[in-house]
Amino acid sequence: MAFKGKFNKFTYLHGADRPGHDVTELASWTFDLTNTSWFGSKQVSLYITDFFQRQNRTYPFEARSGATYRFNLKTVDWNWGQGDTAILYDAQGQVIDQWQFFLKEYAPGQCPECHGTKKCGACKGNWLRNNPNLMSDQLFIKCKRCYSTGRCQTCDIPYHLDAMGNEIYVPYIAGNTKSVASLQREINSKQQRLQLLMNEMRQLQLQGRANSISYMKMKSESDQLSREIDALNMQLRYNAR
Repeated sequence: MAFKGKFNKFTYLHGADRPGHDVTELASWTFDLTNTSWFGSKQVSLYITDFFQRQNRTYPFEARSGATYRFNLKTVDWNWGQGDTAILYDAQGQVIDQWQFFLKEYAPGQCPECHGTKKCGACKGNWLRNNPNLMSDQLFIKCKRCYSTGRCQTCDIPYHLDAMGNEIYVPYIAGNTKSVASLQREINSKQQRLQLLMNEMRQLQLQGRANSISYMKMKSESDQLSREIDALNMQLRYNAR
């Protein structure tokens, strides 16, 4: 029995189930799992986890032949973020297949739609504009390209949020298949760079320059390196299992 999984963009109406609230069309991601076999059904369970395994859920169900099952914010209350993994198990707990959610990330300024502005290519960030049709009862028009967010849909990467509401960054390199040795070399290189930055920051602190622009730049780079090292260590443990 074979299964096919694919991540797709889908839209839903936010507020439609709450009388008196504004109804807004929003976009998110869904994972569509199809049982491609046409012979019988199979008891399976789908395990979903974020990259750092801070959140995870298991959904047991009977996969009927030829049926497609959708796992998203509306069906199972899971909002897909960069690095999330879906693992399909059979009734005996054996892995059937797995899929990881990773969107292409562009280097600064290289997005073909926004060229680094992070604004929607259609409305340029102004998602709500006056309706040029004066005969219409609709005074304003919402941008359908960006789903009224104003954000570029080509390079807008969904991340999970921490308790403070900050994005939990997952480097795109974590989605690539790298050997344990390659990951370890990359971790060592970043740790050496981080140690050099920490030493230079201590020197600036001793000189009373903790508020200088140089110190702030080093602090920003060190924070970024720390996040990347954490993600690489998680990937290292994942690959070494």
